[in-house]
Amino acid sequence: MFVSKLLLALLFFISFEAGYTFAPPLATCTTTSGPKTGYRCKFPFKFNGQIYHTCAEDEDGLFWCSTKTDYYGNHKQGNWGYCGRGDGCYSYNNRRPSG
Repeated sequence: MFVSKLLLALLFFISFEAGYTFAPPLATCTTTSGPKTGYRCKFPFKFNGQIYHTCAEDEDGLFWCSTKTDYYGNHKQGNWGYCGRGDGCYSYNNRRPSG
């Protein structure tokens, strides 16, 4: 038990020092359209210097997520899809409209 708590604290410290935010895994979010339809979103992902733990909103107001990242969590070009309505897709401040 002590070892697992120590490991968790160490991971948190490393994440914080590297500039990453630490968040627990989110519920499943699956893409419903786009280049990678039916894929699970990969959170967190980094795109244009910003880290996303939920789906990102594009310039047209559509929400999308990365479906593949590199070792450092950077979004891999071409691997994305528009977000569905799963519990892990949105946070309270980027909630997709329900209409």
